[in-house]
Parts: sequence; structure tokens; C-alpha cells
Amino acid sequence: MSKKKAIKEILKQFWNGVVKESDVQWITKELDCKPNFGPCGDLPAILNEMVNKGVDKRQIARFARIMQYQTLFQICYVLNGNLESDNPAVSWGLVEIEPKTGQILSELSNLDEQVLQADPEDNEMRPPNDNDEDYSVRII
Repeated sequence: MSKKKAIKEILKQFWNGVVKESDVQWITKELDCKPNFGPCGDLPAILNEMVNKGVDKRQIARFARIMQYQTLFQICYVLNGNLESDNPAVSWGLVEIEPKTGQILSELSNLDEQVLQADPEDNEMRPPNDNDEDYSVRII
């Protein structure tokens, strides 16, 4: 696999974990759950409060997608070796390895610069161009 294909594949896998632009089913499922004290157990209550205050589920999904993109970008930025430290105690790199031999084929770099281009929605995280809703003027 070429370096370019390897980068495309890893970014594709990362993007698989990001909420789709029009996916509101996860919100409905969370609203059906009871809040609890487990990890993220307050998500149903938070979503319920947002919906009760009139926030459209599509806007909630968009908000989640933006936050997930920002996290994905930061992860890729750190994987590139960008550490927020003057004296880092560790160093690492992301490499492509030949599955059968374990041989390093290439270093995968600049993932953060390619995250937007890998957006499977093909809009590079721009607001949806949806005639039903003008995100530029709607106040939540």
C-alpha cells in the first residue's frame, strides 16, 4: 500500500467514529436511556435539556460532529509529533507496517493537514447547505 493510501485509510477509519451530518438517531437512542453515574451517564439528561429548550436534533448532531472533528484534528496533530511541551519526555511516530513481515514501510505524517479533505461528507466540515435551515441566522 502506498503512503498516500495508508494515510487515506487511517483517516477513513478515524472519520468512521464521527457523527454523520444528518444522523439524529443516536440522539433519540440516548434520550430513551436513563441517566446514570457511569462514564458519560449524564448524556441523556444533557440531550433532554437541549431538546426541551428547543434545540433542533440536527443542530445537536452538528455540534457533536464539530466537537468530534476538533478532537480528531488534535489527535492527528499530536500523532504528527506536535507536543505542547518545551521539553517532551516522549517521542513517537505513526508508521505503516508490512502486515506479513512487520517491516516499516513509511512514516505517516501531516495527518492533521489532511483531516478536512478526508471528510466523508465531502464538505470539509462547512455548515450544511440545507434549504430548510439557515445556520448563519438561527439563534439557539
